[in-house]
Amino acid sequence: MTVTERQLDALKELINIGVGKGASVLNAMLNSHITLQVPLLKILSMEELNQETRALGDGKLSMVMLRFDGQFSGSAELMFPSKTANSLVNTLVESHPPETDLDAIRSGTLCEIGNVVLNGVMGTIANILSTHLQYSV
Repeated sequence: MTVTERQLDALKELINIGVGKGASVLNAMLNSHITLQVPLLKILSMEELNQETRALGDGKLSMVMLRFDGQFSGSAELMFPSKTANSLVNTLVESHPPETDLDAIRSGTLCEIGNVVLNGVMGTIANILSTHLQYSV
């Protein structure tokens, strides 16, 4: 898919607006100030995505994916180096009794953060383009 610089800039702006909306929802949910920024935006085919992730070497990634269908379809992914994802989740997850399954809590927490942010982004895109999208996590 070929995207012009102008189209990429417009998409970046839509995503920045959506990430801001996601941060606002997280602020309300957590009763704390959350600041999010979009560090990198790339439009890739699945093959290119596989190449990009392999190029990262042995570093593990944590990812939340949101598939969407409607007037246009695809998927949006929010990826974190696992160390960063772990730090984010540790900041949000309070201590739990030893019998609690922390892996499930960490995974669920990261998934919810990703869902909030990705829904903010895709909702913004759908609203600005006056279209309806159906999501599946």
